[in-house]
Amino acid sequence: MKINTQSLALLAVVLVFATGQSQADDEGELTMTLITNPDAELPEAVTKTLELPAAAAAAGMDNSSKGQGIANGARDKRAKGLDKAADAQERGSEFGQDMADSARDNRENRGRSNPPIPPTPPGSPNGPPGGPPQG
Repeated sequence: MKINTQSLALLAVVLVFATGQSQADDEGELTMTLITNPDAELPEAVTKTLELPAAAAAAGMDNSSKGQGIANGARDKRAKGLDKAADAQERGSEFGQDMADSARDNRENRGRSNPPIPPTPPGSPNGPPGGPPQG
């Protein structure tokens, strides 16, 4: 039990010193507080403000605009693809409905009339198969 108590105490001390706070203002600047004791003396290296080089900011803006352009192009292609898919689905539904209507009509008309007798090809002395000889 002694080892577990020591481990928990060590873990608590590590967590107290490892926790930090961060705050971002409206301009995107981030302030992190790593030392939570307000009475602690802070060396200059800890409190010094770090500035990013202007070239890094410009490169970031350029890369961001390129990425935005790619994303917008992809969104436009997706919209066109969705429109094509919707049109194809509508045409497919119409085609399926037309085929269903045609099949229904064929099914209803199948037993109601005698099938038409095919015309006699020229030069055939016997007429259509199953019919009386013509002559």
